[in-house]
Amino acid sequence: ESADVQIILQRAQADNSWHIGRLDERDGYFCCAALTVDGKLGLIELYSADQRLGSPATGDLLSTLAVQISIALDNATLYDRLARRRAELETLLQRLINAQEEERRVVAYDIHDGLIQMLVSARLQLRNFTLDRGKADQRAEVALQKGLNQLAESIVEARRVIEGLRPAALDDLGLVATIRHFSAEMCAQSNCKLEFISNLNGLRLPMTVETTAFRIMQEAITNVRKYAHTDKLYVALHRGENNLQLVVQDWGQGFVQAAVAKGRGVGLFGMRERAKLLGGDCKIESTVGQGTRVTAWLPIKDKASYE
Repeated sequence: ESADVQIILQRAQADNSWHIGRLDERDGYFCCAALTVDGKLGLIELYSADQRLGSPATGDLLSTLAVQISIALDNATLYDRLARRRAELETLLQRLINAQEEERRVVAYDIHDGLIQMLVSARLQLRNFTLDRGKADQRAEVALQKGLNQLAESIVEARRVIEGLRPAALDDLGLVATIRHFSAEMCAQSNCKLEFISNLNGLRLPMTVETTAFRIMQEAITNVRKYAHTDKLYVALHRGENNLQLVVQDWGQGFVQAAVAKGRGVGLFGMRERAKLLGGDCKIESTVGQGTRVTAWLPIKDKASYE
């Protein structure tokens, strides 16, 4: 192409319109029109010896065709994106359902192996008391006291299970106080030092953000208690301009993510999926012998709703 043709093509792109030009007598005419696809600018070029190609009517027609082609290609791109997004949502929904079922299974095991066994034992002790109370036997009093103690333990266990499902403190005191208390309890049980940092300063966030943040941090801190064997725990909640950043870090034994056990893998997957459902992200880094760091970012879209 000649330098003159290149100049005309550049003009067509610059003003997003059609242009016509004359080649030498042997080559004839050319016409070009700009088109836009997915935000990118392109050109349609026609070359012919027919002099009608150099008429304004041809330029108008080519420009109209360029607009229609742009719309068609944009629609095709949008349909493709929509199809991929639907597939991603379907996969995400299936994974979420699986994660919820796994959580329900864990709760069922907690109730069966903990609460139910305590209640059965308490019932047995109270039954022994009923059989022995008419004999003026000291064993009756012992059985009664054991039964009462086991009922008290059952109440504590029931409250623990309920707190795991939906901690009342999250509604009453907010995210920061709930996570601080949860972290402190874990550290007291595991004999490790807690470093807790937050810049929320009593700020309440939208319920979906607080619930998701709590679940992610609950899982991360529980994993520290179960697997890390660390002497230090770092927990941070940081409100940025448009998001909430969560960090849980230990200096324990760490793990290889590709080789992690199935049960723990569900928990790691659940943290990532919870963050994704809100349009956020969750990154898990671990090195054997050095510890694990969980970092999550949750978007905060509407400040007016909580400030």
